[in-house]
Amino acid sequence: MPLVAMLLATLPAAAYDYDFEDNGMYYLIISDDDLTCAVAPGNKAYSGNVVIPATATFEGATYKVTAIAANAFKDCKRLKSIDLGNVTEIGDSGFQGCSSLTVIDLKNVTKLGNFAFKECTGLESVNLRNITELRSTFFGCSNLKNVEGSENLIHLYFCCGYYSNGVWYDSNYPQGPFENCSSLTTLSLPNVVSLERNSFSRSSVTSLILPNCTTICEDEDPASLWCNYDVFPSIQMEELALPKLKGYPGTSSMQRVNTSKLVLGAEAIIFTTCRDKTFCAFGPWSKSIKEVIFLSTEPKSDQVGADLFQNSDVYVPKGSATAYKAYKAEKPNCFKNVYEFDPEVKMSENAVTIRLDGRYQLSAMALPYYDSTNIQWESSNPSIADVSSKGLVFGFSEGNATITAKYGNATATCVVKVSKTESVEDVKVDAATEYDVYNMQGIMVRSKCDKADIYDLPGGIYILVSPQGRTKVRI
Repeated sequence: MPLVAMLLATLPAAAYDYDFEDNGMYYLIISDDDLTCAVAPGNKAYSGNVVIPATATFEGATYKVTAIAANAFKDCKRLKSIDLGNVTEIGDSGFQGCSSLTVIDLKNVTKLGNFAFKECTGLESVNLRNITELRSTFFGCSNLKNVEGSENLIHLYFCCGYYSNGVWYDSNYPQGPFENCSSLTTLSLPNVVSLERNSFSRSSVTSLILPNCTTICEDEDPASLWCNYDVFPSIQMEELALPKLKGYPGTSSMQRVNTSKLVLGAEAIIFTTCRDKTFCAFGPWSKSIKEVIFLSTEPKSDQVGADLFQNSDVYVPKGSATAYKAYKAEKPNCFKNVYEFDPEVKMSENAVTIRLDGRYQLSAMALPYYDSTNIQWESSNPSIADVSSKGLVFGFSEGNATITAKYGNATATCVVKVSKTESVEDVKVDAATEYDVYNMQGIMVRSKCDKADIYDLPGGIYILVSPQGRTKVRI
């Protein structure tokens, strides 16, 4: 285990276990060789508005502050705000119980320990821009409404246990990363590949689109009932999409799913038999599901069985309805009606303007597969605007071009206008004329400069003021 990870997982070993104090803050030394340290709990609880300094001094040496140790701010109920500075890691229960903390910017943080913000009941907003996995991180954050940067999350883990005075105590109750986040209604998770127990239990998320999630409660033995917990919200959801789910999602992991629309990939398994018992991932609440989209072209007994979807209309790939109707003829209560769907493509924009030699990133999604990786991109006029295989548009000459995103026979288009914009070369004034240069906020950035000086400005848009008037230019 890396030294920093070991430190964050095990320290502090006892109350007031710190190596030194500097300007009212307490620290544990991570490495004397690298001169790094972590903020630790001390003799007094932290409160008010706290700024983590970039460095701390001890015995004549200057240490870089790179981490928050385990329990450092735990139960500091009067902590109102914190600037984490250059901190990259936060240990177990680092801010647990900080009920007055409303917003935190994890600008440089790449690792969060178990229960890092557990029961921070005042926390309303957080940015996870550099975080790829969570471990019971926001359990009980009942006022959390805004989670930015969640597009970067890959794994959501639970945690069973907690630290107290440096000792780990096991618990039989799994606590999920967004469990009991009762104010959280929206969450974007396009890159999550795995979920574990209670990930969203008792949250208020109304729609969960998980286009790349392949595993739920991975490696759980259905007969053990270990995954007999709520992974998803039990509230009435609008949609749950699992187009790439593989295998069985856990004995009862979805038994309280209450969604109007369900999307299941061809490799998902809903029914399974283990140790002479049959298990179903969905429970009686599945009768509230009004629409099920099966991405499999053939009805599978481990997806369509018994009377699980007896109140649901089923939508299947084009050309597959006959097979599903034959299945229904044998098992009349397996679902209601069968319809075929045609894939459609949704584009991020339908019209954009870019400058000559500029570029613009388009995105597209094929529904109901929720697939953005197999989109084919084309330009109607590559000499004006061309597009890469990833949807990046380049402007080569003035004019209009239509960018098309294709998925099979489904398409979506965006009209791209390439326009020549003003530049330094477009300023038709005497070279000796002096300019005062302002940014777009109206702040002067340079005074009395000539045309040659303008070329040295950083790239951007500026206002040039001269006796001849005002000119907006792009450098």
